[in-house]
Amino acid sequence: MMMKRTVFVLIVLFIVLLSAFGFSKLDKEINVIANQYEDKIEFNLEHKVYIGSKEAPNTVVVFQDYGCKRCKQFHDDIMLNLRKDIDSGKVKVYYYDVPFINDTSYVKAMLGVVFEEKHRAYYDQYVRAMYRLSNEENKEFANKEFVKEKMSKLFPQLDLEKDIERVFKDDKRLVSELNKNKKFVSENHITKVPAVFVNGKKIKNLFYINDISKEYKD
Repeated sequence: MMMKRTVFVLIVLFIVLLSAFGFSKLDKEINVIANQYEDKIEFNLEHKVYIGSKEAPNTVVVFQDYGCKRCKQFHDDIMLNLRKDIDSGKVKVYYYDVPFINDTSYVKAMLGVVFEEKHRAYYDQYVRAMYRLSNEENKEFANKEFVKEKMSKLFPQLDLEKDIERVFKDDKRLVSELNKNKKFVSENHITKVPAVFVNGKKIKNLFYINDISKEYKD
């Protein structure tokens, strides 16, 4: 009887150990796949506006929300430092506007779609302008009349009144384009901004310029 019990216990222990090893191996494989999935994205950027030279060998993709403090910090501390690489033709930059924060984020993201659609030559200027807004101006960006007045001062060479009306009427075309950004973010498990990818690879320490530039192609 004792012998049978001992054999039974040994068999149970063997099964437990075998299962643990198997599940551990499976967990590792799942983690590897998940990390590859989350940290590497193939972007279809054919129709998106970019900042920099078309022939630039390196592509930086930034997911942002103009109402996000960390996004502003990234823009002020890192993107401005990348200017030399943009100006030298080494890097081109694409933005995905994703309004996570509030109504003013939504308005600015919708205006971003307008600039991508109609005023591409001014898109870089638009991005910079949104990050230069004061706290008081940011709060006012949910007010249509304020937005009209502010944008006319920022871009006196453009007639943006009808575009701003489209934004505040939730124009279907603009909403559709913005929803594509949201869908892409959801499908690729991007849960916070800023999120930065260099040549398709997600940058974990995105506030370190060296961690960005080390992913450049030669």
